[in-house]
Amino acid sequence: MNTRALYDGITDIPDEMIEEAGAHRFRKSRPWIKFAAAAAAVAVAVGVGGVVSGRIQTPFSGAGAGGGGTAGPENGYSYMSYVGPVLPLTAVSGAEGVTAERSVDFDFSPYKTRTETYGEGEDIHSYETWDSAAIVTDAYTLRNETDEDKTLSLLYPAILSFRDAADCLPTVTVDGREAETALHIGAYTGGYRGVSGADDPDGSANLDPIRSWEGYRALLSDDGYRRSAMEPLPELTVPVTVYRVDGYEVAPTDAVNPSLKMSFRVDPETTRVMSWGANALSNDAATGQYSRLVGGLDNLYRQPEPMYVILYGGDIIGDYSLQGYKNAGGDPGTEIDVTATVTRYETTLDELLRQLVDEQMSDERIYPEGERDALMFAVPRETLYGLAAQFLLEYGLMSDAPKDRYAFGHLEHVFEAFSLQRVLYLAFDVTVPAGGSTDITAVMRRDGSRDYIGPKMYSEGYDLATRLGSMLLFAEQRASVSHTEEIEMVENSFGFDIDSGLTAVTLDPAVEHYWMQVAKKG
Repeated sequence: MNTRALYDGITDIPDEMIEEAGAHRFRKSRPWIKFAAAAAAVAVAVGVGGVVSGRIQTPFSGAGAGGGGTAGPENGYSYMSYVGPVLPLTAVSGAEGVTAERSVDFDFSPYKTRTETYGEGEDIHSYETWDSAAIVTDAYTLRNETDEDKTLSLLYPAILSFRDAADCLPTVTVDGREAETALHIGAYTGGYRGVSGADDPDGSANLDPIRSWEGYRALLSDDGYRRSAMEPLPELTVPVTVYRVDGYEVAPTDAVNPSLKMSFRVDPETTRVMSWGANALSNDAATGQYSRLVGGLDNLYRQPEPMYVILYGGDIIGDYSLQGYKNAGGDPGTEIDVTATVTRYETTLDELLRQLVDEQMSDERIYPEGERDALMFAVPRETLYGLAAQFLLEYGLMSDAPKDRYAFGHLEHVFEAFSLQRVLYLAFDVTVPAGGSTDITAVMRRDGSRDYIGPKMYSEGYDLATRLGSMLLFAEQRASVSHTEEIEMVENSFGFDIDSGLTAVTLDPAVEHYWMQVAKKG
C-alpha cells in the first residue's frame, strides 16, 4: 500500500478540509453542518473573512524567461490539498481584433511573522504566527487594434469553494473602478472514489478532488464546463411529506445520552426517505422498514434540535412508532421512556431546503454575525439555495444514481456543496475604444497548495495557467513576486531567483503552466 492510500485509509477526511496543526499557524474554522452519524458522515470546515481589494503596483525589474520545468507529475506537483492554478481572463464574445497583455504578481506580505497572545490575568501566553497566503494581482491591458469600439463580454475565473468565497473571491476593476459582476457557478471539479481508492473503482463513498494541474487541464480543455456554469441553478419544487419531531421529554433516568428512535415503513419502490437532525439510521429497503434516531436529549449545553423525516414519492404506510433508549445505539434492552411531539405537514423540497439553509446560516454558534454577513455579501442567499438543490439532483437521493457518500439520505450533506472546489466565474462587459486600450485588474487572496506528509509538508505551492480556458489573444505575459523577505523559494519553473534579486520574468507563450514552491524562512 502506498503512502497516499495509507493516509486515506486512516483518516477518510476530505483533503480540502484538512488544516495543519503546527504551532506556527492557526486558522479559525467552524462546521457547516451538524453531526450526522453514518459511514459517510462529514464535517465541513468554514473560514471566512474580508475580501481583498485594491491594486498592487507591479514593477518589472527583470525580463528572464521562465523555465517551465517539471517536478513530480508533468509541469508541477501533485498535492493532498490542491488549490488550483490562477486562471486567465477569458472573453465569451467580442474579442476579435483585441489583444491582451498580462502581468501577474504574487505578493507574499501575509507571511510576515506576528505575535499573538491568549489567556487572562497572570495566565497569558504568546506565540508567533503568520498567514501563509499570497495576494495575487492579475492585471490585463486589452488593446483594440480596429477602427471601431469593441464591447467584450468577459469572464474572470477563480478556483474556489464557497466556504472561501468571502475571503478569496476576486475583486475586479476596470480602468481603476470596481466592476459590477455577475457570479456564475461551475460544478464540483472533482469526483468520488471508493473506500479503498484504486482498489474500489466503483465505489463513491469518499471525495476524490483534483490534486494536480493535469486535472484542471483536462477539465477545462474545452468550453463544456464553462457553458454548464452559465446555466441557471435548479429549483426542487417537488412535493414532500415532512414529519417534524421535537418537544422531547425524558423520564427520570441515569442514562448519559438518552435518545429517541422513530420507526416506520414505506414502499421502497416509490418512496425516498431523507432526514435532517437524525444522528443515526437503519433501513431495510426490501421491506421498507426505516428508523431515524436523534440523540443527546439530556444535553446540558443546548436544547436538542428538531428532527425532520422527509418523504418523497409516498407517505408512511400505517403508523410510526417512537421509542426512547439510554444511548444513541438504540440497542434492545436499553429502552427508556421518552416522548415527543410529531407534526406532519406537506411542502416542497425547495421550500424545506430554503428553511434549513436559513436556520443553519442564522445559527450564531456556527456563523458569528460578522462572518455570516461577509459570506452573504460574497454569495447571494438565492445562490446557496440553488446550489443545495443542484447537489441533491446531481449526487444525492434525488439523483438517478446517488453517490454512496449520500445514500443514507442525511440532508445535512447538502452543506458539503458549499465546501467543494469549483470554478466560479465573474461576468462583466467592457468597451475598448477604437485604437485604444482598457486596463482590467483582479485582486485576490490565494492560499497555497499543501501536503500533510512527505517532503512538501512545510512548503506551499502556487501555480499559474497561461492560456487554459481563455479565448483572448495574448501578446505578452509576465509574472513577478513581491514582499519576499519572509519566504524562501524552494523550487520554481518561472525562473525566479529571489536571492539574486530576479523577481520578475517574461513568460514563454509556449509554456501553458508555471509553478513555484515556497516556504517560510526560519
